[in-house]
Amino acid sequence: MRSPLTLALALALVGTPAALAHGGGGGGDRPHPRGPEAVADERPPTPPPPQRRAGHARAHHLAQACVVADATADGAEVRVLGANRHLRRALAGERTFTVRLDASTDIRLVGRARRTEDGARRPAAGTHADLVAGVRVTVHIRAPRGAVAADLPAAQRVISHGAVRRCAVPVAPPRTDGGTDGGTGDGGLPPAP
Repeated sequence: MRSPLTLALALALVGTPAALAHGGGGGGDRPHPRGPEAVADERPPTPPPPQRRAGHARAHHLAQACVVADATADGAEVRVLGANRHLRRALAGERTFTVRLDASTDIRLVGRARRTEDGARRPAAGTHADLVAGVRVTVHIRAPRGAVAADLPAAQRVISHGAVRRCAVPVAPPRTDGGTDGGTGDGGLPPAP
């Protein structure tokens, strides 16, 4: 059983290179039936690359942030938790900035932001009144590459994820020492020597 199968395989392997070497099946030397110029005419011309104007390339500036003060109709003050490279370059090391809002800004509520105290679901569309201090948001801004924070336009979309511990607004604890520190926060202790 092995010998006929092995013999057939060996003949196929030996015969294939010999057939190709003598022009069998390749047709490499035969001319095109309509002539050499017909080959070039069948290919469509390649279009020229699109022309770009310098400085007008737009990029997505994205950030995960916490709202630090209740938003107004014009903007919201946020503390950046993380950002993509375009927004990091625009902020130049700053950790807080004001996200501009306008009538075209799409404010969305997802997850905890859609739940009410009684457990009912709110609509997904939100307003600036939903962006209160302590809420984690995702900010999408579409702006030219290389823009600085002051030149960023209004946000395209702000997605509210609801209140989270990471974004909790610090509340000053009640003073238990009777207020003898004079507002210095050291509890009235003398300075260390």
